[in-house]
Amino acid sequence: MRVIILLAVLVPIAIIVGLIVAFFVRGSRAARELEARAAAGDTSARAELDKRRRVRDALRNAVDDPERKRLMAVGIPARAGVLDVKLLGMRMAVDSAMPKRMTEVTLALEGTGDAPAPIILVDMVPEPYLARLLKGATLPVRVDPDDPQKVAIVWDTL
Repeated sequence: MRVIILLAVLVPIAIIVGLIVAFFVRGSRAARELEARAAAGDTSARAELDKRRRVRDALRNAVDDPERKRLMAVGIPARAGVLDVKLLGMRMAVDSAMPKRMTEVTLALEGTGDAPAPIILVDMVPEPYLARLLKGATLPVRVDPDDPQKVAIVWDTL
């Protein structure tokens, strides 16, 4: 009788653990395959890895982003035009702060003379500002004086 009860408890636990392990192994295997393709020169794999890195970094920095704080302190005020906007689906509300959405914004700095490379910024955007993220809109930004590809949108001045 004890063996049956023990099996009745252990078998479902083993199944759940097996499913969890399979989920993570499959995910890590897919990531390794993507990294191998990128290392072999596959540009679409490289772009996907870059996108995943930007999303991961945005999630890590959603609450307290030291790079954003640095850019706000030392960045050069500028304007950037919105080239493209993609909602990435994640929504986050921390404490009583306004909810934010994970968004990929493609920007082009204005007033730089020649046509710079587009800047792809993955950021947690406060929901009230989503309506202002339209193609062609101009946003206030802070630009890293040493690396113009590093920018932060100044949300509180919109």
